[in-house]
Amino acid sequence: MRFAGIDIPAAGGSLLPALAPVADYLRRTDPEALPVLRTAMGIAESFAGGSGAVAAPAWARLTTADQDALTAALTRLLIRFRSLEPLYVSRGDQHGYDIALRRLEGACHADHTFRAMADLFAGRGLTADTSARDVYMAGSVLWHLERFEPVTLHRPRPCPVWWGGRVACSSAGLRPSREDQAGAGTASAAVVEPAVAGRPGGCVHENGQQMSDPQGLPRD
Repeated sequence: MRFAGIDIPAAGGSLLPALAPVADYLRRTDPEALPVLRTAMGIAESFAGGSGAVAAPAWARLTTADQDALTAALTRLLIRFRSLEPLYVSRGDQHGYDIALRRLEGACHADHTFRAMADLFAGRGLTADTSARDVYMAGSVLWHLERFEPVTLHRPRPCPVWWGGRVACSSAGLRPSREDQAGAGTASAAVVEPAVAGRPGGCVHENGQQMSDPQGLPRD
């Protein structure tokens, strides 16, 4: 039996569990990028907590300049990682690159989630903006499946999560692998979707009640 983490760093409590190993990786492959990462880690450390419930309010208390600087640093690093893949792999190996990139992607998705949740509670959230975490978790499952033996998983239906009369999270991570889209039908072409579960035929509302939505997620 193999266990693998799929969620954003510390379930949204801190970016540091993802960024610290990325710093170790960059020391070997791209030390020029370390100052950008240190900027991100310095800001991330200022609001890190044991859970998303602790970290999110602390993030909201950051200045707008610090919030934007964190997002800018993470985005710059992510684009650099993807652009310089051949260079990074030549200085290490593909497996090490893949892991470091996935950790950085997790930090970026977590940062997006902080911003999306803050906007949601402030009443200015974009439709389904908090889906980023669900997409990352679904992608993490596929990431592991692509690197280990084939596994067949159940395909649940997506369940929108409503808040303030609009969709806050569409559970948009429901997506097939490239092989499934191409019709290859391989065992590894699993479709995975972490979603909020509810009673049959219903959908979770912000107050915990079920809604009679046709896209509700049935549960056995």
